[in-house]
Amino acid sequence: MRNLLAAGLFRLWRSKSFYATLAVMAAVGAIEPILGYTAMLDLAAGGAADAFISLDSRYLLFPFLSGILLSVFCALFVGAEHSDGAMRNKLAAGHRRGTVYLSNLILCVTAGILLCLGYIAAVLAVGIPLLGPLRIPLPLTLWYTFCSVIMTCALAAVFTLAAMLCQNKAVTAVACISLAYFLLFLGIFLNSRLVEPEIQPERQYVEEGQIVGTVTEVTFKGMHYDIIVDFQGFKWLIQTTDYSPEGARIGVKIDPDGFHIMRKSQYSGMFGDYSSYSAEYDELNEDVEGEDEE
Repeated sequence: MRNLLAAGLFRLWRSKSFYATLAVMAAVGAIEPILGYTAMLDLAAGGAADAFISLDSRYLLFPFLSGILLSVFCALFVGAEHSDGAMRNKLAAGHRRGTVYLSNLILCVTAGILLCLGYIAAVLAVGIPLLGPLRIPLPLTLWYTFCSVIMTCALAAVFTLAAMLCQNKAVTAVACISLAYFLLFLGIFLNSRLVEPEIQPERQYVEEGQIVGTVTEVTFKGMHYDIIVDFQGFKWLIQTTDYSPEGARIGVKIDPDGFHIMRKSQYSGMFGDYSSYSAEYDELNEDVEGEDEE
């Protein structure tokens, strides 16, 4: 195991793919604060009230980028052992596949952590003079960083396994990169579903082309029925010759030529939207009777 790690660390030290991915991480870490500072100047020049851009959003980008670059590195670094015959020589020397996988895993995890540190060092070195220090509390910053490193180690395990199972380096690179993007978009989708506000079920007003409500009161008026129907909190008075018991679900269809403009009822703000209420008839009748007696 020690010999495998020693040889692997020597390969890592001389690996061009490692230095290339590390340079990309550091370059992005340095460019992000500059872009934020430029955007802040543009907002200030435009007269924006709040033209401040925090370094926090730039700092927390490295977990997304490290997964993609780590997939490239693992595919090239581990895949090279198949193409160079190093994997076959290790197995022929008596090393077990589990030991070989563990050594490659340790090397890929080490590379992933160094990639994260490269981004962090660059974004802090350039970002603090331009955008100021991080506004996130230090314990929370350390917790986010720790979780990101753990995620990087988990991705390194998956990419290392994929690279060892496939002997074609090109196929391994495509598979690892595709897997990295799939996991990235899956994480974004799951996070959006977790943080989205709770949506209450929509009210169903219409069923089979009719407005449907529940009968709450029935009054027989000699020639017709006055039926009070509750439509999702709105009480309507329906005058009909068809009887419907209380608690029944009935539907109402209003024809285009069935609208009539009527005087607004004094009960309109008390019970809901309707043209008139049963009790209003009693008051109107009392007024008429009083006028007849006079």
